[in-house]
Amino acid sequence: MPVWWACLRQRGNAVGKGREMGEKRLANGAVIRKFAIGQLGWAILSGIISNWLVYYYMPSETLVNQGMTVFITQGIVFAGLTVIGIITACGRLLDGFIDPFIASKSDSLASPLGRRIPFMRKAAAPFAAMTVLVFVIPGTSSVVANNVLLFACLMLFYVTLSLYCTPFNALIPELGRTQELRVNLSTYISVTYFVGTSAAYLVTTLAGILEPSLGPVTSFRVTVAILAVAALACMLVPAFGIDENLYADTQPSSTPMGQSVAKTFKNREFQIFESSDVLLGVDHDVPDGPAILRHGADGFRRLLDVRLLRCHDAHLPLVLRTRQRSGKAHRQEEARRLRVFSSFVSRLP
Repeated sequence: MPVWWACLRQRGNAVGKGREMGEKRLANGAVIRKFAIGQLGWAILSGIISNWLVYYYMPSETLVNQGMTVFITQGIVFAGLTVIGIITACGRLLDGFIDPFIASKSDSLASPLGRRIPFMRKAAAPFAAMTVLVFVIPGTSSVVANNVLLFACLMLFYVTLSLYCTPFNALIPELGRTQELRVNLSTYISVTYFVGTSAAYLVTTLAGILEPSLGPVTSFRVTVAILAVAALACMLVPAFGIDENLYADTQPSSTPMGQSVAKTFKNREFQIFESSDVLLGVDHDVPDGPAILRHGADGFRRLLDVRLLRCHDAHLPLVLRTRQRSGKAHRQEEARRLRVFSSFVSRLP
C-alpha cells in the first residue's frame, strides 16, 4: 500500500520550505466524510485483488470440478514458487518503486485544481477498469499467453492503484492539521477501509447467486465488475467533492525525489513506522492463502469478517480513550497497548 508516502511527503517536502498553512481552512465534517468515502472505494478494489487473485487463478480441485476454468500455469515452476506468486511479488515490488515517482510528480504539479485532485480524477476510472480486466484479459486458450497477459494486467493495476492512492494518502496530513481532525479523519477512514475490505470478501457470495445462469467464470467477472463500478463512484466523491485549494497547500514543490526519499528514511520515527507497517502487511497477507485452502472461500470470508468485527469493535473504546488524553508519553503508551491488544485479538479462534 502507498500509505507510507503520506509521511514521506510531509517530512521530505516540508524541509526548508516553510509552509504557510494559516490562511487555509480547516476541514469540516462533510469534507472528512467525503474523503473517507474515497477510502471505501479503493479498499474494495485492492481487497478484490489481494483476496481473490489466487482463488481465481489457482482454483481448487473442487472448483475445477464445478466448471471453473484453469487459465494459467499451476503448481510450482521455479525454486518453490508458483506463477501467480511470482507475478504478485513483481506487482508488489513495482508498487513500492513507483510510489515515490508518482508522489514526486504530484508534489511538483502546478494545476488550478491542486496537486492531488487532478491525479485522483484521472486515475479513478483506469484503477477500477484494471481491477476488472485482471480477471478478464488473461482468458485465452493458451496458458503461456495468459501468464504473460496476467503479468501485464497486474502491473497496470498496481500503476493505477498508485496513481490514485498516493495523492489520496498525501491529502491526509493536509486535511488533518489539528489533533482533533487527525483523530476524526483516522476514525472515518478506518471504518470505511473496514467496510470496503469486507465488501471485497462478498465476491463469491454474490457470484454464487449469478452462477446458475452465468457459470462460475462469468458470474465471478460480473460480480467484480459490479463492485468495481460501486468503488469507482466512491472514489469520485472526494475527487470531485473536495476543493483542494481551500484546505491544502497547493504550491508545487521543487524538492527532488531522491533528496526527499533520503531525508525521510534517515528519520528515526519514520523508520519505526515503516518497519511496523511492513510487519503489519506480512501479518495480514500471509495467513490468507492457507486460510482459504483450509476453510474454503466462503468459510474464510465468514471467519475473517467475525475476527475483523471483533477486533474493530474492541478497539473503538481504546481509540476514544486515546483521543481524550493528551501528552506524547500518554499517546505512546496507548499505542503500545493497542499493538499488543491487536495482536492478541486477531489470533483468537
